[in-house]
Amino acid sequence: RAQTEAVTFLGNNESSRSLYAIPGLDYVAHEDILPYSTNDKTALQHELFDKFLTFHPGREPPFVAQETLRAWQEKNHPWLELSDVHKETTESIRVTVIPFYMGCRETQTTSVYW
Repeated sequence: RAQTEAVTFLGNNESSRSLYAIPGLDYVAHEDILPYSTNDKTALQHELFDKFLTFHPGREPPFVAQETLRAWQEKNHPWLELSDVHKETTESIRVTVIPFYMGCRETQTTSVYW
């Protein structure tokens, strides 16, 4: 099954109009994350899981960030940083809306923010 969820952002090159997508990545508010425990070495099915996290049995939490995850976060944090989270509950259904910054393209006369 193909993953349909992805986070999209503008590339770093000023002259390029390229958009990049990171499949399998979702934005969520911290309060919406549910605790999850497993003894499986591969807790999640995602192509980047083994590149980003290492399983250490006996530690809490048992998954530790690898240097590749830290480097990826450092490089991409401007696009990943949340600016606001709005929540509304109607008839026992909560909806969370998170706007995010994809990047900016500047020309001699204008700046276009995505």
